[in-house]
Order: sequence, then C-alpha cells, then structure tokens
Amino acid sequence: MKAIRKQIADFFEGKRIALLGLGKEGHSTWNLIRSYHPKQSIHIYDERSEKPKGLKLDRSTTFFGCTKFKKLKVGKYDLVLTSPGIPPRKLPATLLKGDKLFGQAELFLRWFGWQTIGITGTKGKSTTSSLTYHILKKAGLKVFLGGNIGMPLFDLIPKLNSKSYVVAELSCHQLNRSKFSPHIGILLNLFVEHLDYYKTKEAYFHSKLPIFTYQNTEDAFIYNKDDRQIVKYLRKVNTTQHKISYSLMGNKADLQILENTLSTSLLRGKNFILISKLLGRINYYNIMPAIAVAALLKINKSEIRNGFDYQ
Repeated sequence: MKAIRKQIADFFEGKRIALLGLGKEGHSTWNLIRSYHPKQSIHIYDERSEKPKGLKLDRSTTFFGCTKFKKLKVGKYDLVLTSPGIPPRKLPATLLKGDKLFGQAELFLRWFGWQTIGITGTKGKSTTSSLTYHILKKAGLKVFLGGNIGMPLFDLIPKLNSKSYVVAELSCHQLNRSKFSPHIGILLNLFVEHLDYYKTKEAYFHSKLPIFTYQNTEDAFIYNKDDRQIVKYLRKVNTTQHKISYSLMGNKADLQILENTLSTSLLRGKNFILISKLLGRINYYNIMPAIAVAALLKINKSEIRNGFDYQ
C-alpha cells in the first residue's frame, strides 16, 4: 500500500490544480490532496457565489464563485478534477478533448480498482450495493461502502489496507470517461434516463460501460443476461475477463431463480433457498449479483444466508 500512496502523492505533486464543484465529493478531493501536500496551490471553481458555510479553506486555496465552467482557462492548469454533477456540455471543448480532466471515481479505480467491487445500472444500484456490502461484512471481510452511496471514495483511502474490499456504487456520471474498471464489475440494467445530462440514449448507455471495458483476465464481470442492451454491448466488445450472468427468464445463465430457489454452479451443493425481506421479481435482479460476488470471494452458503438479514 505504500507504493500506491506514493503514486497518489506523485500524481498531485507540483501540479497546477483546479477543482470544479465544491460539493461533498469536491470537498473530499480537496481533503485528499491536502493530506499529501498541505501547502500546494489549489483553485476551486463553483457555480455558487460563496463557499458553503462552515467549510474552512486554507491560504493556499483560492475559491472562485459564480463560475461558468465553460469559460475555464484550461491552459492555466495541469489537472482539472470535476464533480460528477457537472454535465460535459458545461465544460470547455479543449478540456474534454485533452488529458487533464479526471473524476474522483476514475482516479480511485486507477489506484484501488484491484480491490473494488463496482456496481452500476439505471435501477437497483443502492439495493445491490448495500446487500453486497452487508453479506461481505457479516462474513468477516474488511469491507467499506462508498461512491454514490455512503462515503466519497477518496474518504475511504486512509482506511484501506491490502486485505480491504470496497463496494462502490457508481453512477453514470462517475463512470463517464473513465479509463479504469473495478476488479469485479456489475451492470444491473440499462434503461433510458438522464437525457438532460447526455445528448442521446447511446451516450448515456456508453457512460456506464467502463464498469467492464477496461477489465483483464484476472477480473470478473457480473451482468443481467435478461437485459437486451447489455447483451448487445457485450457482443460488440472483445474483453477477456471472467463473465458471470444471471437470469429470471431461463437464458442459460450462471445464476437463475425460479420460485424463490436459486440454482447456480458457483456454489456447491443443492439449490439455494432464498429467505429474505427482499423477495420479489425486481429484487431477485438485485440479489443474484450480490450472491455472485460472495461466491467469487469464497463465501459459503451459510455465511451468505447470514447476510440476508439486510433490512
């Protein structure tokens, strides 16, 4: 972990840095940089006229309120770190085309993707993330929940060691443009949404694909085989990771549920009888990927059942 922390320190050291947006995640990014470089100059740009009340910034930090991000002078900076809520249409074209722009999730996956379970989809992210986290924690693993739920990912970094796992709920905004994927990626579904943020349906769908597109042979991708959009994209890409599918429609998947009973080759023994307050067709689609993660991490049936006391 010392080597990774040195990578983080080196990534920011001596750079001219701009942070766009000072919400929860932006503040988390500022804190991380400050933990490595207490006196490094940082410029913060926000659409609000004043910084949030109670937020203390130091003398090496300059706050610019009432910002129109489109007018950012990109040439002044080596790194521009953006909050996920800022749509690409609000950013300068030169920034989008260049190599200076990063989001917190992309950088976290760059450094800690090897111990991250990333979960995305249009529906069900929070339920699946919470259930996965709960099963792993009840099984005795050192696990943290963050991203679009729980703590900002950068806030987790001081807590991590080489045996930790991070369950990260990742929105399309957090994954968009990322060049890194998690060790275990889960794609729940793809429905048309967020067209106020993305220009087209295809642009929205593509924003979620980094959940698996940068994985390698040592990684795993868990996906909903009943979702036609997901299956379509998988046919178009040539990826080498281990793929695990799940289905309620008998699509010859690795996990299937029929009448509250899970059948899967991922766990030894008889079919898995589900006892959970999350029962119901919609929640089955959230339960199966959580069980798949547990199976990949060698958690047995008894421990998985103990994790199902999730409320």
